Parts: sequence; C-alpha cells; structure tokens
Amino acid sequence: MEPKKNLKRRAHLIDDTPTTTDKFDSHTRIAKAIETLIRENDGGKTISIRGSWGSGKSTVIKLLKQRLQHDKKYQIVSYDAWVHSGDPLRRAFLCNLIDTLLEDKGWLTEDKQQSAQKYWDEQKSILARKTKTSRKTTTPTFTDWGKFFLGATLLWPISIPVFAERLKVWVAAGHTTASAFDFIALLGSGFCALLPVLIYASLLLSSQNYWRNC
Repeated sequence: MEPKKNLKRRAHLIDDTPTTTDKFDSHTRIAKAIETLIRENDGGKTISIRGSWGSGKSTVIKLLKQRLQHDKKYQIVSYDAWVHSGDPLRRAFLCNLIDTLLEDKGWLTEDKQQSAQKYWDEQKSILARKTKTSRKTTTPTFTDWGKFFLGATLLWPISIPVFAERLKVWVAAGHTTASAFDFIALLGSGFCALLPVLIYASLLLSSQNYWRNC
C-alpha cells in the first residue's frame, strides 16, 4: 500500500460582509415581509430585527434597500452604532443622515445662495462644533474730542452775535479809543466763533477717528 502523499491544505476565511445573494431565500422572505409592512401601513413604525452575530441582519437590510432603491418615496439610511460607539449619538446620527440624503438628489434641496452640499457641510460643522456662531452688539459713542466739538458748536448762537456787535463797536470807536473790555470781548467772541471750525479742521487732517468709539 502506497503512503499517502502530503496534500496541501489552504485556509479559507468566510466573508462576513452583507450580501444581496440569498441562495436559501430565507433572508429574502424577511426583507419582503418588512417591505410589505412599510408599503401597506401608513405612519411611523418601529421594526426590530434581532439575531446573533453573523446571522444576517445586515444582509436583510441590504436586500430591503435593494428592493426599495428605485422608489423615490423611500430612503434607507444605515447608521452603524458600533462604529460610532465613542461619538456623541445625536451628532453622529445627524451627520450620517445628512451624508446619506445628499447622495440621493431631491431629498435635500439647494439653498438660494449656495449649493446644498456647501450649505449642509456648514450645518455639519456646526453640529461638530467646528464653527461657532457669535453675535456682537456695539453701541457707537462720541469720543472726548467729539463731545468737545459738539459743545463748541453750542457757542455759535451766542458768540457770533456778540462778535459782530463788538466788531461794530471796535470799528466805530477806533482801536485807540476802544476800551479794554471791548478788546477782550472782541477776541473772546471771535475765538469762540472760530473754535468749532478749528477743531473740525484739525480732525479732518488727522488720520485717526476722533469722532466715535465703535
């Protein structure tokens, strides 16, 4: 009797990814039953698919998605809680929902100012707290220079008539006979009349904003 030759043995790993090929038709029957529940019953509903690891739960979902993919009334969004176990639930779910609905045009419409992709990318950034929206309210106020200028303009109704009157007296009396009071009143009223103009001119020549604090 001849000895058996050493046969080469190869290891094969069973693929654990979901499939759409159901040779025993067991998973397809479950997918058809769920499809019937969805199509023939109105309103929201919760359907639980329970089974051990590798029993084919994801395959049922993939078969169901294949059966509904051409119907625009339905959209299946797959969320892997295992993959996102370390992420905040609401944030991860909403981001996954947005990505899935963006793949199928028509579910998320475009904004008037920008495309749907750009708009929802910004919303995802807000959900992920990558961007922060803040609002700042400012109240403009006059600076000390601005207040000084406004105060100086209030002297015009008084200083201009006084200056005109003192100037008339000065010209009529002549500078030799005019009293010291007339001279001081003339200079003071003239200075008060020209003060706002001088302040305004100096501020215009300056490159800084002396008018308001914003």
